[in-house]
Amino acid sequence: MSESPVGPVLDSAGAYLKRALDLRQDETLGGRVITFGMRLLGDLVKQVADDVASQDLAEVALVYDVLSSQLATVTGRLPDELYPALVELCDDSAARPLVARVPRPQPALVASLRALVLRIRVTYGWPKATDATRVVQVMHRAGGAKVMAITVEHSMSRDDLPAHVRGLAFTTTERSASFQLFPRSS
Repeated sequence: MSESPVGPVLDSAGAYLKRALDLRQDETLGGRVITFGMRLLGDLVKQVADDVASQDLAEVALVYDVLSSQLATVTGRLPDELYPALVELCDDSAARPLVARVPRPQPALVASLRALVLRIRVTYGWPKATDATRVVQVMHRAGGAKVMAITVEHSMSRDDLPAHVRGLAFTTTERSASFQLFPRSS
């Protein structure tokens, strides 16, 4: 999953506010009030950036929870075992913080997932102004050569879309966006 386009803008705004505070020399009452206001704005920018990041991280966690739960039924493994293995399989930097404090998955488990899973794709759709959907699809070969699909659809508010997807919803005429988590396209 990709990074929000809002993050760099908020980082830049925060950096400009910090630089402006560093350059403030005016010690008058008006200057102190302006400085205080700039500090409050800087704190607000940081809080908004943190909120956007945590909301997006929660969405990434939900996607990997769906993946691990669904593949648990196919593999006979526990979802808790599969979760970090799927993050490693997908090589998803957005999901790495979710598994930073758990042991790395066994290489054999990641290899078995690599042999089993053909494709993992997440599609967000926004057919209406307030409604949205998340569709997680896993194509796999379980127990033979027959290709099978697991598809899980979840209805959500458009406000709950990840920030980068919400941005697309407002800036394009497209009604959906797909992200292939595995295999990574070059």
